[in-house]
Amino acid sequence: MPEKIALGRYVFERLNQLGVNTVFGLPGDFNLALLDHIDEVDGVRWAGNANELNASYAADGYARVKGLACLITTFGVGELSAANGIAGSYAEHVPVIHIVGVPTVKATKDKLLLHHTLGDGRFDVYKKMFAQITERAVTIEDIRTAPRVFDEMFRTAYVTKRPVYIALPSNFIEEKVPADLLQDKIDLTLTPNDPQAEEEAVEEIEKMTAAAKNPIILVDACALRNEVQDLVAKLADETQFPIFATPMGKSGISEDHPRFGGIYVGVLSKPDVKEAVESADLYQERY
Repeated sequence: MPEKIALGRYVFERLNQLGVNTVFGLPGDFNLALLDHIDEVDGVRWAGNANELNASYAADGYARVKGLACLITTFGVGELSAANGIAGSYAEHVPVIHIVGVPTVKATKDKLLLHHTLGDGRFDVYKKMFAQITERAVTIEDIRTAPRVFDEMFRTAYVTKRPVYIALPSNFIEEKVPADLLQDKIDLTLTPNDPQAEEEAVEEIEKMTAAAKNPIILVDACALRNEVQDLVAKLADETQFPIFATPMGKSGISEDHPRFGGIYVGVLSKPDVKEAVESADLYQERY
């Protein structure tokens, strides 16, 4: 590999390292140069979709299976078409990396009257929209820090299990960055909690558990997103608490587990399940 590579290639090399081998989306004028770099990376392929909404749902499904996904759209009309899918990924804790090809830094600074804009010079209006339905939304502003920003955003999506939004000005795509940065692996481990705070939390939980007369465990959807089914089962084994699941948490605990009590669906629950869950004086929700 050469000493320096285009930022566009860097992005796909990193995705390949993270196991993202299929990239979803639609080509558009502001992301075409970025898509040209996909063929430079062995193991990464482009999956073009009929529209951005379909692409966002495809990326959502891919992330649920693989643990991380990438969606590429163009500025304005393209990204807005993907908004519903990204919002769904946010609500369901699904890690989708949404990369948007946007106009050049100069065009944005000069507030040029370009297609896909609202014609009022507000080039950041779409990013502000996505900031409400993503864990974090950023714009690449400096080629010197661009690789670090991409790495941080990829990690954020993976660790938080939520989508992120990266606006990539088209003038940066062919700019060169050091290839040896790819040798530094992205740390995907969770940041350790403060030991003192963790100790205090454990003590409080132990007090609440000791005082409870009818504790239960309720498994919800994000036990699946975070792939902690084994920990859920271990919690049930250790505590011997009855364990129930919501419809979205189904399969978060095996229904063959000896402590499994059923699926809780509020007023639609079986009478014995409804009574058990709603009469609990302490419940631990496993997300």
